[in-house]
Amino acid sequence: MDENAKEIEDFEEIEATELTVSIETKIRTALFFVAWINQIFAFFGAPTLDLDFGQVYGVVSSFAAFGISIWAWWKNNSYTKPALIGDAVMNAAKHAKV
Repeated sequence: MDENAKEIEDFEEIEATELTVSIETKIRTALFFVAWINQIFAFFGAPTLDLDFGQVYGVVSSFAAFGISIWAWWKNNSYTKPALIGDAVMNAAKHAKV
């Protein structure tokens, strides 16, 4: 058995409880959705975070939505089991003493 096959076999033995979505990923995702829901409300004229600043609010809200979107998805957001296993492999490789 070659070394790569052995490593894959080792990672297949990782229990599902060891593979969890990080709290940072959950926070970024929540902020992403809040920003875009607020932006959709503003677009359709529904009540938003009512600050009564008119155009200033629209500009600030748009920049916030854009900034949060870029920040949230710049990070590695792993939700699926293969992605979480990939993160475990990546972290193991980063910490391996070769």
